[in-house]
Amino acid sequence: MPDIDWDKLSLQEFIQLQAEVASQLRRRFERKLALAFTDIVGSTAYFESKGDIAGKRLMQRHHVLVDGALGPRGGRVVDTAGDGAFCVFDTAELAALSLINLQEKIIEDNVDHPPDERLTVRCGMHWGGVLLDDISVSGDAVNTCARVASSASGGEIRLTESAFQQLPPSLRVRCQPGKSINGKGLTAAVRIHLLHWQDPSQVPTAIHIEEGNERIDLPSQQFFSMGRLALHQGKRANAILLKHPDPELTKRISRWHLKFERTINGLTLSPVSRGPTKVDGRAIHIGDEVRVEIGTVVQVGKVLTLRFVGTESEDAFSNTDMDFSMEDSDGNIPAVVLRKPDDSTDPLI
Repeated sequence: MPDIDWDKLSLQEFIQLQAEVASQLRRRFERKLALAFTDIVGSTAYFESKGDIAGKRLMQRHHVLVDGALGPRGGRVVDTAGDGAFCVFDTAELAALSLINLQEKIIEDNVDHPPDERLTVRCGMHWGGVLLDDISVSGDAVNTCARVASSASGGEIRLTESAFQQLPPSLRVRCQPGKSINGKGLTAAVRIHLLHWQDPSQVPTAIHIEEGNERIDLPSQQFFSMGRLALHQGKRANAILLKHPDPELTKRISRWHLKFERTINGLTLSPVSRGPTKVDGRAIHIGDEVRVEIGTVVQVGKVLTLRFVGTESEDAFSNTDMDFSMEDSDGNIPAVVLRKPDDSTDPLI
């Protein structure tokens, strides 16, 4: 680099020099990549309740699963500081497939751990230009991706419009449009899509409540519940609140009525209430576990009919805007809260 007498440069020469440096930076180091952030949900509370050693083990599980899901598709882990990971990929398709595989691996890994040690991860994905070398990746696109990830609920994969546009049709049909997000780190509102990590043509993505002609999207979280109770100890009691248009009939629905679990093979349902429940016309009881498929009809408390629906094309989402508002302050969507039944005529669970 030639010696420059900075004291003799004019303002115009400084501006020209700045423009030349910016041009050379872009030429040598700028590249468009798929960016992905993962974040462990509830890690702060986990450290506080279980201690540093257990918390470190949880983070290590996350890192191992990230490496296993992303490595085979060429993903590069840039940073694992804190309770998440920042990764980059050559294409949005590879990033999306890796994040889908990560959620699948988490489901399998959780089978070997008790409920209070389950791992829940939220993910964000973006496509944009960054400055990179062999060590670092930086730029506004990184901030955007981090903000998208932090806006997600447990078990979700959220992606920006630019990432969505880079996906092949086979993955676009797995996406559901959501509302835009704003906030710290964003220069403008960012349109968000939800990428279903389970195939929405095979696994239900929503329920249609026939009595109220209402459609409610199912959460992406591995475990979640449905019932008529809105709040419990100041927190949301159920991921999906069940209610009949007639308030008196709503009382026939238990406070916690159904629990759901996403498995590697689909979605299962179990009653957690003594209240009546039928699946496709067959009565089921506490302890039973039933696989839920597209078209499954569940009758709750003899007053509410839930039809489970999915999608086979992007058009099915054309009039749907997901309201990403079910999570609590930690990004969790409430799972079932198990309580011992008493002799009340209104089941507690």
